Amino acid sequence: MRTLLSVVDLRGEFPDLDDLLLADAASAYGKTLATRERGVLYEHQPSDLRAQAVMRGLRDRIESGRPSDRDLLAAIRALEGSIQDTLKEAGGGAAFVETAARLVTRFQASSPPPRPPSLIVGP
Repeated sequence: MRTLLSVVDLRGEFPDLDDLLLADAASAYGKTLATRERGVLYEHQPSDLRAQAVMRGLRDRIESGRPSDRDLLAAIRALEGSIQDTLKEAGGGAAFVETAARLVTRFQASSPPPRPPSLIVGP
């Protein structure tokens, strides 16, 4: 879910974010993670210069929770696959990005509101 939240959050920072740009960023980030998992620190670059900023934004948002590289790689590979499937069906545009936004909105609407912190302090 953090991955989809990150995609939706990126829409605010990058209004021209579409599926191709996101796919390029996710692919480069996935390659970077795969290389890092092998013990080599190297940042792969997307082919589109705009995707570099998207990749950094995606990385910063997803890695803020400090998941393991293996978990990150699995999430990014799933994201890549989902975007590619959407591109095959829709042929471009922002179908994946828009679908992610709708899913996150529905999920947030159906989630119970956070409970306020307890005023009772335990031992």
